[in-house]
Amino acid sequence: MRSDIERIEGNSRAQLVDVEHARHAQCSLDGEGECGGHESFLPDYRWPYIDREYLDLHGATLPASYHYIPEDNSPEAMDWQIVYLRDSISPQFDANTFVRSRTGIAGLGQLTEFAIPITATLPFESWEHRLSFSVTPTLLFTGDPLNNVYSAHQFGTVAVNGAQPWGYHHYYTQGVGLSLNYVNHWFSADVGSSPLGFPITNVVGGLEFAPRLTRNLGLRISGGRRMVTDSELSYAGERDPGTGKLWGGVTRLFGHGALEWSAPGWNAYAGGGFAYLSGTNVIGNTETEAGAGGSATVWQFHDRQWLRVGLDLMYFGYKRNAYFFTWGQGGYFSPQQYYGAMVPVEWSGHDRRWTWFLRGEAGYQYYRSNGEPYFPTSNVLQAKGDENPPSYYGDESASGLAGSWSETSGMWMAHYTLDGQ
Repeated sequence: MRSDIERIEGNSRAQLVDVEHARHAQCSLDGEGECGGHESFLPDYRWPYIDREYLDLHGATLPASYHYIPEDNSPEAMDWQIVYLRDSISPQFDANTFVRSRTGIAGLGQLTEFAIPITATLPFESWEHRLSFSVTPTLLFTGDPLNNVYSAHQFGTVAVNGAQPWGYHHYYTQGVGLSLNYVNHWFSADVGSSPLGFPITNVVGGLEFAPRLTRNLGLRISGGRRMVTDSELSYAGERDPGTGKLWGGVTRLFGHGALEWSAPGWNAYAGGGFAYLSGTNVIGNTETEAGAGGSATVWQFHDRQWLRVGLDLMYFGYKRNAYFFTWGQGGYFSPQQYYGAMVPVEWSGHDRRWTWFLRGEAGYQYYRSNGEPYFPTSNVLQAKGDENPPSYYGDESASGLAGSWSETSGMWMAHYTLDGQ
């Protein structure tokens, strides 16, 4: 059938024309005449499909999804396919409300992020070839480090300069991020900015190539410049209460490569990469990372529910420990050695009007972080700090049960398709 060839070639527009022609011909043969137009194809409801996890400045989209239902007869299945194809080539709008919370000391590592990415997407001949533009209002709440002596001593240059009368600290910062994204099957590219209105704004973007080498084996090569969002200091930058100068706004210039194997019911991957991290008045840093793992479907129920279990092995290490908040530090997790073995479990499915996706993971981790001076970029400040200790952070190491205990996130999604039919 021509529509199958066009599906393989990724041309959904041509495939839609062929399927609609076949459906109208079927109606004529059944003595129904013309099929009552677009509304006769519409099902009572459609299951959403989350295209990807939440990405900073992009959000997550809800593209059209096609669901095979065993009890559907041929006309009903064809109607589902027509609806799917029409939706997949129609312009669409997606809006997310994203909330993320990290535990820690108020004004330092503690962070609550509230973002509302709004994305407009224009597909070309198929969803696999599209252009999208995102606007993301973002608010960060971290608290005031000057509220107590302990946190104030570990913030900016307060340990040596004190907090000047004009050096108050805002409880929040806000801005609007912009992003333009292009996807063409196995190639994607994006460019944008961290939220305009933050104390420090950076240009960000990236490229990704993900061609299939064989039917089951794929290569994924990516690189770019991204924000480090571990804290307000690393993401937005902050103003030092002791000098009035800005520091922070850390970016990660990275390259990564991986081989991916996919087969019915299971997949596996292995890869690694390198990154250089820098920021305004922040000491430079490098990272190496490697990982391998996979997952498999261990239970399935009538093509409606799936349970997947996986194993992820990971290593990463940084040249310097920059997970502090004094002048010159970056405010991001950067151990010299990190080893982890995680077991993710995913349960997804749909039943009538309900669709769900639940994910959790647990495992074992070990990490080691070196001690660092308070002011790694200034010998003058460090000498002053040595006169009024403490002026050095100590070594740290830990091992044990691992999971996303210190960070929680949630998201609400809205979707609208300009079908035009």
